[in-house]
Amino acid sequence: MKHAWTLLATVAAAVAVVIGAVILLALLGVAIYFLLQPTTPTDKIRDVFIIVVALESLVIGVALIVLIVQIASLTNLLQN
Repeated sequence: MKHAWTLLATVAAAVAVVIGAVILLALLGVAIYFLLQPTTPTDKIRDVFIIVVALESLVIGVALIVLIVQIASLTNLLQN
């Protein structure tokens, strides 16, 4: 049995994504604020930037996995 996305589930998923993005941006803003204090060495900023780039690559990887699943679903739909 296939799961059909209802309007409520779609809206809930979109709200969850938006809330997650806002929280991530807030945490990033707080991190940048504390790292830009005069006593903060620049190597900490570099380390945080490397972590942010790694997290971004994880998000891109998840997006690619979702894309592959959607393409497989579309291929299955077109064949049947």
